[in-house]
Parts: sequence; C-alpha cells; structure tokens
Amino acid sequence: MKPRPSGPHILDIDLHPYAGKYIALVEGRVVAVADSSRGAFVRARRSRPKRMPVVIKIAESERLPQVRHDGMDRSSHA
Repeated sequence: MKPRPSGPHILDIDLHPYAGKYIALVEGRVVAVADSSRGAFVRARRSRPKRMPVVIKIAESERLPQVRHDGMDRSSHA
C-alpha cells in the first residue's frame, strides 16, 4: 500500500482568485502567480530557489467548479 502524501492538496486550494492566471506550486502551496507560465516559474524560483515548482494554468472563473465548504462539488450534486 502506498503512503498518502501529507500536507495540502491541490483540491484544498480555492482556485477562483487565480482564474485565468498561471500559478506555481511548491509542495502543494501556491508560491507565485503570473500572466505567463515563464513569469510564474521565475517568481517561484526566486521565492523558493531550492525547490522545483509545478506551473499550471487555471481555467477562467466560469469554467471552475463551485465548491461548497464541505468540499463537495456543487456542479455534480443537486
């Protein structure tokens, strides 16, 4: 059985403030935000030079699922 990773998970992050932007993640935490992937990467490396960031583009806000406080996706539960 594989051990489960500890710490924050990407789904635990409210992505709405980052809609349409690139974010850089280090150990599951947002460490940089930019309009380009390169910008997010460079900012993340300056912030955490010993860690390699993962850069992802966040969808526009109308494409993000609505998440309730209990973590359930509202788009799939009526």
